[in-house]
Amino acid sequence: MATKGRIMARRRASALLAIVTLATLVFWIVAYYLRWPPWLIVAITTLPLMLCLYLLARIVPPPWLWAGLLCGAILLYIGSLSYQAGAPDRAKHYQRWVIPALPKRSEHLTLAIAYPSIVPLETPGKPGLPLSVYLWPPALPITSTAADIPLKAPASVTPTLTLTLTQGVSYTVAFVPGDESLLFTDENGVPVAPQVTISPGENPDRPAVLYLHRLPADTVPVSVPITVQVYGPDGNPRNFTTLEVRPEDSHSAWWRHFWDLVLGPTTPLLALAATVVGFGWQRWQEERRRREERLTEIEQIRLLAPASPGKAAHKFAEVHRKAQEWRDPYILALLDDVRTELEGYPWRRALLQEGVQALSEGKMGLASKAAKVALALDPKFIPAVDLKHVAEMVQAFQQGSNEWLQKIEELGGEQAVAALVRLAREPDPSLRPILAEMLANLAGRAEHIETVARCLERERASRNLLREPVFEGPLKRLRDDDKASQEAREAACRLLAMRERPFEWPPLWPAERPPDPPAIAKWLKEAGLPFNPFGPEKAEEDPLLPYLYVPPPKWEQIKAPAPTVIFGAPGSGKTATLMLLDEECRRKPLIKRGGDLDTFPASFLLLFIEESPKEARRTYLDMLAFAIGRSILDFLAFNPYTFMDTPHAQRRAVARLLIMHKHRLGDWSRYLQGAGLDGPSADRLADEISQVAPEAEPSAQINETEWLMLLAEARLHPFQQYYIWAEVPPETLTLLKPEQLTDRFGPLFEIMKALAAVNVYLKISLPCLPNSQCSLQSQLAGLAEMADLQLVILKWTDDETMGKLLTARLKAASAGSFENLQALCDPSVSTEPSADDRLIRAAQGSPRELIRLGNALLETATKPKLSRNDLEAVLGEIR
Repeated sequence: MATKGRIMARRRASALLAIVTLATLVFWIVAYYLRWPPWLIVAITTLPLMLCLYLLARIVPPPWLWAGLLCGAILLYIGSLSYQAGAPDRAKHYQRWVIPALPKRSEHLTLAIAYPSIVPLETPGKPGLPLSVYLWPPALPITSTAADIPLKAPASVTPTLTLTLTQGVSYTVAFVPGDESLLFTDENGVPVAPQVTISPGENPDRPAVLYLHRLPADTVPVSVPITVQVYGPDGNPRNFTTLEVRPEDSHSAWWRHFWDLVLGPTTPLLALAATVVGFGWQRWQEERRRREERLTEIEQIRLLAPASPGKAAHKFAEVHRKAQEWRDPYILALLDDVRTELEGYPWRRALLQEGVQALSEGKMGLASKAAKVALALDPKFIPAVDLKHVAEMVQAFQQGSNEWLQKIEELGGEQAVAALVRLAREPDPSLRPILAEMLANLAGRAEHIETVARCLERERASRNLLREPVFEGPLKRLRDDDKASQEAREAACRLLAMRERPFEWPPLWPAERPPDPPAIAKWLKEAGLPFNPFGPEKAEEDPLLPYLYVPPPKWEQIKAPAPTVIFGAPGSGKTATLMLLDEECRRKPLIKRGGDLDTFPASFLLLFIEESPKEARRTYLDMLAFAIGRSILDFLAFNPYTFMDTPHAQRRAVARLLIMHKHRLGDWSRYLQGAGLDGPSADRLADEISQVAPEAEPSAQINETEWLMLLAEARLHPFQQYYIWAEVPPETLTLLKPEQLTDRFGPLFEIMKALAAVNVYLKISLPCLPNSQCSLQSQLAGLAEMADLQLVILKWTDDETMGKLLTARLKAASAGSFENLQALCDPSVSTEPSADDRLIRAAQGSPRELIRLGNALLETATKPKLSRNDLEAVLGEIR
């Protein structure tokens, strides 16, 4: 844009320069013929001359301007020398010839007169112009000169006869001026009678000469006629001819002297040198003043940056735009330094907030200006590009459907929708309805629904837009439209499902299953199964666990909103149960008395503390708060908009909880980026948390009651309760003595009941101990009953839950083709007992053992169908 502006300025200056030059030439011609006073003409043309120099400076850069002026000076100097060298030729052009016809004589003499046609106005004492009279005999050449002015007779004067004169013949030539404007003198300026006598016998190289002067007079005629009379040897006069002489007036004399002076050998150089020096001095002073102003503006940017980074960015963009025209390397280098200094201030965030606020207020021009300023500083700042595009789209959307769809086509559907979705991450609530209305308009169109769905699925931080009521109608109409394509209707269904619960959670399982052993992979390929129905033994390694879901024993009691202690033998699926409970909380609200509640799940790292019961309870609460804070940050990395959607009091409590554990969580922005949030969004969210975070005291100074109040209020919207689950490894219990159980578990069980009062429910799984340590388990159960906690013993029965687990896995792996293991066996395998019963009994109520034995069967199988030998090798002989 700066280059285009400079081109337009140069074009305007060039046109103006041409106009000024042409007008000046026309003025000089008109003024000359109107006989204006020369001083007035020069005075009037001084201003156009200065304007021309200024316009040249605007058009031509300084180095080329100076070079052009130097070349012009040289050319002017050469031209002035040429003018002075031609001065004699110009004086010669004043002379005119006349050839009179003498009376007829045998000698055929030729009489010629050279006279001045213009008599210049000179000061007294100056020599006049010569009036020369020649008389040539026929045989003599014409080589005469008069008053040092070379003359050449015209061709008609050349004699054609060669007669020789034997007697002298004298002629008298008299000149009679028509008025008294001319004076005849000799060569010394003494007035004489205006007549001469000439004889051919004299030396023809020395003609008779008179000198003409102009008499001073206020007014002179345009021309003066001079009558020439010739008297022959007999003395009789004869009217010969008339000479027209123009006396020069003061106006013409002034211009003649003016040009002689202006175009003298040194005057042009002096004048041009004076002009160049003056112009250079003026430019230097102007550049010096401008540089001071520019340095002042740059210093203003530095002063604005700490307090107002947005204003500093605007000022920088303004100065940088002008600096492109200045082309001052020093200023450009300083601006680069200032740009580097601005990187330390949040100018990007300030400009984006300014643009978003202007956009929400309907001020599209201000929003576009903020975007342009940001792009001038950082052309790769994607939010500024989005802001610019969204401002254009909002304006088109307000103009009507045709302009709106045309703008979408101009930007490209993918780019336009992506800009709307990305800008929706901004926390300004007033902007959300505008963007939601525009996206809903596109989502209701079959040609754009797939693009909208894809962008919202990819940009998880903007899914809160789907909560706006404006989406429901267009999506349902498109879903129920029989004329729409199947892909468009499916995309509408996806968005409606996302609208019901538009959250994305941190992954509980890895993205893929670990690879099966080669033998199992070969058997699955031959059997035509897409995946292993058994899979990894550890629940935390199997991403297909939610799809192979079978409710564990006492599932409704486990997921009830109550503090729960779960006992289970190793391999009984305690980890799988807790992970499925976490998945259940993520997928839908859990039922509680009075209605459904959104539940926020988290995991609790359980460490036993050797402290007094009071200090142990406070320490457990601190550890629990840290686990919740870490889970909140993990959740915000996938759903950053929920923080600003949370009411202020709850948001302040969440920020307080986080800032109390900042020494363990570290820098929030880095933590969020490590959890998967992009850098700009992470910085923005960390700033928002810092802005609402109160001055938090160290966690060691908070008592038990204050912890409970903080956990009761620190909730993200729309979650109303916490489910916190933790596992106690078997080795931890085996190291404890019976008398230590009360000290270790007593404070923990006590706070579980207190936390339930504020809707924080702990789900702790404990291993069933060997028979030698049954007293420990009994004592733990007694402590839980004393604390009024819910006790659940996780035990799988052969005939119900284990059979359902096996059937569900086989049906999922075969897409419903096989409902039991017997269908995968060859006919030699007996159905009494069936392969399913043999596998379930061999597992002895342990889901882990069931999975391990199933994998062993597939690994030992040598044919696509399981044989009797395969079952006996793995399961043994069942009698």
